Amino acid sequence: MRCFISIDVPDEIKKKLIAAGQRLTGRGVTLVKADALHITLLFLGDISDVEIGYAKSALDSIKRERFTVDVYGVDYFTPNVLRVVYAKIGQGAAELKDLHNAILKELSKTISGLKRENFVPHLTIARVKPTADRRELLAHISQIESLHFGSFEARGVSLKSSILTPDGPLYKDLYKTDF
Repeated sequence: MRCFISIDVPDEIKKKLIAAGQRLTGRGVTLVKADALHITLLFLGDISDVEIGYAKSALDSIKRERFTVDVYGVDYFTPNVLRVVYAKIGQGAAELKDLHNAILKELSKTISGLKRENFVPHLTIARVKPTADRRELLAHISQIESLHFGSFEARGVSLKSSILTPDGPLYKDLYKTDF
């Protein structure tokens, strides 16, 4: 089953992200739906039921205090080939990185093949195909790059499944744990 670990985002912030995303519409731009907005901490890929059990145990073993996450501004990954438009994380970014590293360290003991990459805390709001008008999209991004979407208290993490469909991914909570 295709899975990932994430932090859920409150509806008030999702509404603001969706409103900002509407300014990015255009050829080759796919907006993330409100019910799919989250902060990914670690993508696990296709894992077995046994490995899902390991993931649940690992999440239970990681103890953290609740912390504030501030969502502000819009930026994009891969400047030469613009692929992802995202909302940035200010306050809480260090805690998210620490949490990512703790989860990766714990899960690497039982699940092989997890990618070790430079983790950048963010909220993806749009995916961009090569057919998109890059100049137009950058102009739209510049109009919303300094918006503030709000802050929230990160209270726990979720293990989610991801089913890819022609209409976009469908996410389902498999397990939640509180801090």
